Amino acid sequence: EPIPGAQLIGSGYNALAGELVGEVLNNTYFGGVCKTISRDIIGKQYRVSSNLHNITLEVTNLEDDVTDEFYTDAVDYESHVSRSLDSSSSMTSGFNIPILFGHKKSRKARQTSSFKEVIEASRKKDSAFVRVHKKIAVSEFTMKDTDLHASEPFLKALSSLPVEYNYALYSQIFQDFGTHYFSSGTTGGVYDLLYQYDRNAIKTSGLTHSELRECVTTETVTRVLFIKIRRTSTRCSDNRMTLQTKGSILEAAEKSLSMVRGGRAEFAAALAWEKGKPFPADRKYEEWVKSVRDNPTVVDFKLQSILGLVKGIPCAVTKRRNLERALLDYMEDFDPCRCRPCPNNGKVVMVDNSCMCVCKAGTFGDSCEHRLPDFNSEVQDGYWSCWSAWSSCNASYRRRRTRQCNNPSPQHGGRWCEGADSQEQPCAISLFATGTTLCISDDEERREMVDPEPTGPSDGTVYCPRPEPLDNGYFRVSKPRYQVAEMLEVMCFTGYAPTGYQFYRCLPDGTWLKEEVECQRTMCRKPDVSGTASLQPFRAEYSVGESVQVKCPLGMAPTGHTRYTCTVGLTWEPELPDQVTCQLAIDTKGCPPGKKMSGSECVCMSAEQDCGTAQPPELCAFDVTTQRLTTTSRCAYLAARCEGQDLQLVKEGQCGDSDLPWAVERARLLALSRREPCGFLDSCGDWEQCTETVCQCLLPNQCPRGGAEEYCIVMGSRQKMVSLCLLGALKCRKIPLELCGPTSSP
Repeated sequence: EPIPGAQLIGSGYNALAGELVGEVLNNTYFGGVCKTISRDIIGKQYRVSSNLHNITLEVTNLEDDVTDEFYTDAVDYESHVSRSLDSSSSMTSGFNIPILFGHKKSRKARQTSSFKEVIEASRKKDSAFVRVHKKIAVSEFTMKDTDLHASEPFLKALSSLPVEYNYALYSQIFQDFGTHYFSSGTTGGVYDLLYQYDRNAIKTSGLTHSELRECVTTETVTRVLFIKIRRTSTRCSDNRMTLQTKGSILEAAEKSLSMVRGGRAEFAAALAWEKGKPFPADRKYEEWVKSVRDNPTVVDFKLQSILGLVKGIPCAVTKRRNLERALLDYMEDFDPCRCRPCPNNGKVVMVDNSCMCVCKAGTFGDSCEHRLPDFNSEVQDGYWSCWSAWSSCNASYRRRRTRQCNNPSPQHGGRWCEGADSQEQPCAISLFATGTTLCISDDEERREMVDPEPTGPSDGTVYCPRPEPLDNGYFRVSKPRYQVAEMLEVMCFTGYAPTGYQFYRCLPDGTWLKEEVECQRTMCRKPDVSGTASLQPFRAEYSVGESVQVKCPLGMAPTGHTRYTCTVGLTWEPELPDQVTCQLAIDTKGCPPGKKMSGSECVCMSAEQDCGTAQPPELCAFDVTTQRLTTTSRCAYLAARCEGQDLQLVKEGQCGDSDLPWAVERARLLALSRREPCGFLDSCGDWEQCTETVCQCLLPNQCPRGGAEEYCIVMGSRQKMVSLCLLGALKCRKIPLELCGPTSSP
């Protein structure tokens, strides 16, 4: 019999909806070969499909592969889960259709009912989330690269498509069979629970985010998975969150949301929990694990576009092009660019083809329109507008489209949009179309639907059949057959020119008299540019003698030269670097960071003029004057500090709303503290130590004894005097305390 799950791994996958759909590969086809494999546990023999290159059947359930993550809010969770598919790796196939490579966290949660629960939970309560997940592997498989046998329903659906483009009919293919098929992967199950916690309860518990993660994972491992560990921290069971739950950090959550995949549905559902209800009974996890072997799903995979399976049917090339066009239209239905922006820096997502707002920490409501009293952030991240329409095809048979980061635009230090602002792709050329649709198959040249295959004349007249066109060329007059002595002229595509004698003559014996002729390139290809570098004029190809200029933002200069000319040899003069990029164009040699050479002395750089916009934001800084966070480049940060702007380093990377409270508190403490320079980006206070170029907080017990104790604090019911070092260390660790009439107020 076929291997277990053969039909499952032959399923199509809708990468936009994140779900398995109809069968696209016939994995019960064996091609007349009897190749078998056995499962070691029971020794039963299974027959391997001809579509499979390799498969192993072995249950893997490692004890040490439990992983966890902490998410400050629902936006953080959505971004993390989406990135694990979108940015893990993607490229474009020969059909200009995305090929996505997924991993164990790759399912797009935004399309699932579970993610709806996350959104609803974040709307009702200011929440943070802890995720615990573990993979159970049942089999690993790899499909063959070529000669795959498609399923009969898929082939019938393709064959029934019209040659003329019809979006409703072509998009139905993606609805029924998905956008991709599995080229390799792992089947099994994923234990995946998301615990929702009240953010205020976390603050008052005294637990740090990393400690909460560790506590949730530890209790999951010992209480749910029944794996023995050597020791646990007493802080996990002895804190304010666990006072009412008999020491259970899991039962201190508001609820757990189940993203469990694989196994029997009733066992998977039994793993979730909600406050006020009994915690899942013992051995529920083991019951689910046992059910995974007979009810697996695909949990770890690589994908290929289903367009690679559109072969061996009439008009295959035409239908592939129509499917590519339909997919671009289909993707627009899943693009949140059509939605209205959410207030308070909420993130718009598409769930079941509807717009929904995911709220940042400190905000709530259906549209994130409400703020908590302590939420004062004005940061607005940028999001893309919708793509423009494709431009018309240029002389090099390429087209282009653009989009803008203005839906809304980033403000007050918000993140810039991720991804490219333009796309370019080749056009599908139909040279002989005259108002009718071309039927182009894999094994034939172009022919009209209304032009039947020519048959020989009944009166014995000799004709010459239409010859095959040249590479990068076509015929001025194209028809099924030509009369004796008729001349046929060879033409070349734009950017190519004929060399040799470009006329064929039909001979009396029905053959062609033709001499050596070919279409040779006559234009230089576009230089490869990246980052913020741009070309002027912008074209896909350039004529001999034509020059192109490399443009960079203010304060930047191109690597290499600023102007290149296309030579007769179709190379660029001067020689191009591998990739043209922009770099700082100022002289900083001999000057400290943030300064440049002006004449014979070092002066402060200008963040606007010298740093430009080419450098990506890489630092999160706090502006003491405006009391706001700003995400900026290293160059702009140093220039602003040199010019006297009171900026303090918060961290490397993008700013988040959760960074603001400590940034404000740290600035107050630094105003009272001595400062020790730490590298050239930061200065450390009494409660910090410099590690390489970053200030890190000391532990409270690391503060030196005998220092001046000028600050009165209350911790619990105790009142004591502490030093500035100890006060800063306690606040940095978010340990709850109150000031009680300090000698010097921070």
